[in-house]
Amino acid sequence: SNSPSTTQSSAQQQKDQGIIMFAVGVGNPSLTELQGIASEPKVDHWAYMREFESLLKVSELISRGTCPPSIDGGGNTNFDTET
Repeated sequence: SNSPSTTQSSAQQQKDQGIIMFAVGVGNPSLTELQGIASEPKVDHWAYMREFESLLKVSELISRGTCPPSIDGGGNTNFDTET
């Protein structure tokens, strides 16, 4: 984001209200910022990829209706369409 501290603060306010926060970065995101946005456990609530086309894979994982919702294989998993 253009303002990481504001983004982190806003995400924390939402988490404090019980909202589950997912963080998905594309390109060359700040992994520290993504992890700061993500709900606990962090590994299940953030992901990154090089291409926007890879967002489909992540959105499918989130929309499966898991309870609680998570990104199976999130964190350092490569979601790029090339692999």
